[in-house]
Formats: sequence, C-alpha cells, structure tokens
Amino acid sequence: MKKILFLLLIIASSTFAQNSNETFSSANDLYKNNKFEEAIGLYKKIESQGFVSSELYYNLGNSYYKLNKVGP
Repeated sequence: MKKILFLLLIIASSTFAQNSNETFSSANDLYKNNKFEEAIGLYKKIESQGFVSSELYYNLGNSYYKLNKVGP
C-alpha cells in the first residue's frame, strides 16, 4: 500500500512540475513579445504554486523593470 501511495505521489509531482515548466516557458514567450503584464501574471502563478528559483525571480524582476515598476 505504501509503495502505491509513493508511486502516485511521484507521478503527481512530476505532472505538476511539467505544468510549471510549461507555464514558465509561456511566461518567457510573453516577455519576449513585450507582454510584460501577462508574463508577470504567469510568473506569480508559478510562485504561488510553491515553485521558486533564481530564474523565476530574475525574470519577474525584469518584467517589473520593463514596466517602470522597480519597487515590486
């Protein structure tokens, strides 16, 4: 029983991580197309899901900078 639960947890976390990676790629595409508000929304969504990284905060900060919002 424990093995089945462990396997389900691994599959679920793998799927969740793939979704975050896809969202991160989408946010990066939005950033490249100068859609900074939309990119910020996706970066914040990733952050709210508990995924954090230096790349995430770097891109989020750059998006705010491009909108002249240096405080956030």
